[in-house]
Amino acid sequence: MADEFAGAAVPVTAPTVAELAERIGVPTDALVRTIDEFNRACTKDESTTGLTPPKSHFAVRLDKPPFVAYHAVAGLTFTFGGVRIDIEGRALDADGVPVPGLYAAGEATGGLFYGDYPGGAALMRAAVFGRAAGNTAAAEA
Repeated sequence: MADEFAGAAVPVTAPTVAELAERIGVPTDALVRTIDEFNRACTKDESTTGLTPPKSHFAVRLDKPPFVAYHAVAGLTFTFGGVRIDIEGRALDADGVPVPGLYAAGEATGGLFYGDYPGGAALMRAAVFGRAAGNTAAAEA
C-alpha cells in the first residue's frame, strides 16, 4: 500500500488494548470499551449481533495479544455505481437508450456489483469494458 495511505504500514504493538491505546494516542477507555463491545457481539459463525452496523463476515474476537495497530487513512476505490452501459460500452440514458458519442468503462460504470465486491475485479472490469467501449467508439466514429 502506498505510504500516503498506510504511513509505510509500520505496526504499533502492545500486550494489552489499554497500552495500545496509549501508544497510538487514542482515549484508552474508548478503545477498551469498543473492543469489549465488539468481542461480546462476535458469534460462533463469525458475524456479530447487536452492533450497528453489523459485521457479517470474519468477525473474530480481538482478545489475544499482541494487539496491533497500523496508521491508515480512508480511500475510496469506487462508488458501487455510475453510468449505466450496454455490453458494447455505450452509456445509456434513463430509458436504456444509448447516448450518441458517450462511452464508459471501469469504475465510472454502474450495474455490475450489488452489496459486495469481489477483490481485484476492477482491473478486469476496466479491461473488458474499456476494450468494448474503444471498439464501439472506433466503429461508430
